[in-house]
Amino acid sequence: MKVCIDIGHCPSAPGAKNRHHGITEYRFWKTFAPQVANYINGYGHETVIVNRETDGGGTGMTACVRACNEANADVIVALHGNAYNGKASGSETLYWHTSPRGRRLAQCIQEQIVRLLGLPDRGIKPITGTERGGAQLRGTVAPCVIVEPFFIDNTADYEHALDHADNLCRAIATGIANY
Repeated sequence: MKVCIDIGHCPSAPGAKNRHHGITEYRFWKTFAPQVANYINGYGHETVIVNRETDGGGTGMTACVRACNEANADVIVALHGNAYNGKASGSETLYWHTSPRGRRLAQCIQEQIVRLLGLPDRGIKPITGTERGGAQLRGTVAPCVIVEPFFIDNTADYEHALDHADNLCRAIATGIANY
C-alpha cells in the first residue's frame, strides 16, 4: 500500500500555534512526519510525504488536494494539531462523511492514537461540508483522514504529545497498517 503523509499547513501558512512554546502545527509535523513514514515503511508500505506549498504550488486547499492527489497513494493521512481555546484536550480524527474507507481508516488510526498517546478520546468525526478540512477530505481521490491527535494551543496537551512523540508516530503508523 502507498501512503501519502500530508504535513498540515505550510511554511507561509503554518496553522495553529502554541504561544508558550512558539511551535506551529507545520513545524511540529515537519519534524515528526519522517518518523511516521519510517514506522509505516517498517510495516512494508511505501510512503510519500507532501506539503501543499512545495508539492502543490500554493498555500490553500486547492494546492493541498493537488499535492495529495499527485502522490497517487492508496490512502492519505493529513497531520494536524487541533486548536480551540487553550484548554480543550484530546484526540480526534476527521473523515469525509460518505467515505466508508475513510471512516475505517479514521477508526483504525484513532484507536491507536488514544491507546498509545493516552489523551481523551474525542472520537472520529464525519465532515459534511467545507469546515475543518472538508475541501481536502472531499477533493482527494484516495480515502483521506485528518489526524488531530492533540490540541497544540493547550500547553499540557502539546507537552504530552512532545514527550510521547515516538508513541504518537508509532500509533499513526500502526493505525494505517491495521487499515
